[in-house]
Amino acid sequence: MRKINHLLLHALLFIFFVPNAIQAQMEVTNAPPITPENLITNIFLGDGVEVINVTYEGSAQAVGFFNHAEDVLGIERGIIMTSGRAVSQGANFGAEATGSDFASNAAGGNVNDADASAIAAPFNAQDVAKYTITFVPISDTLRFNYVWASEEYPEYACSDFNDVFGFFISGPGISGPYENNGENIALIPGTTLPVTINNVN
Repeated sequence: MRKINHLLLHALLFIFFVPNAIQAQMEVTNAPPITPENLITNIFLGDGVEVINVTYEGSAQAVGFFNHAEDVLGIERGIIMTSGRAVSQGANFGAEATGSDFASNAAGGNVNDADASAIAAPFNAQDVAKYTITFVPISDTLRFNYVWASEEYPEYACSDFNDVFGFFISGPGISGPYENNGENIALIPGTTLPVTINNVN
């Protein structure tokens, strides 16, 4: 039975994101010394922020570092988050596999997140990969880029299999409907709709 795959980035900093089964040519790794936490602390601590804390919830195999992806994603390098495997292992395909390789394996894990489930409603979020980053901004502007894709296209579009992505920010001056008065800033451009395959489709 196929699980509903949902993705959540619950972060307060810039992070690059790519779900499972993007075209090959890019390199993806999550082998030691890479860990979910040091992907943030060692790779993406840019100027303009003082990071206080980084936590990750989800399967360690669901995240990794990608590089040489400008031609594929329009972003040279970044952090990959998936509902499956970031890196292929045998017949279990990861994000660096070709588009014809069906990567249906779920990452597993028992992360429950009310914000992810709110975006995925009426379904419950499963296979969640979640970062929470607490930081103090030093400058008045922060920027992030992400690329979102879903292996549910085209066969599961407008069905119960509804991959989702959320980027929640909370803090002084923010009053949204999510946890800690957070606001989801990952919206389909020109709308108030969250990023899901059913909304994009």
